[in-house]
Amino acid sequence: MARILVVEDDRQVLMLLKRVIATVPGQHEVMEAANVYDALEWVKARKPDLIMLDCLLSKATTGNGFMMYYQHMVKAGALREVPSSW
Repeated sequence: MARILVVEDDRQVLMLLKRVIATVPGQHEVMEAANVYDALEWVKARKPDLIMLDCLLSKATTGNGFMMYYQHMVKAGALREVPSSW
């Protein structure tokens, strides 16, 4: 079972992405995060197989996708082997 983390603060876009993922054959566990901090908790708790990241997270989420990806994943080396899309 593939673990997919979707980081998206727009509820409608999140629902659309989940519908698209549901059309892919196989079983998938979709983890949702609406902000940088929730995403990091998911990453620490359960290393996802794929991250779909909204790089333009709104300021209301207190952190943007580019900074999250760079500071916490690339720079720290936490997810070098996990494919990410943005």
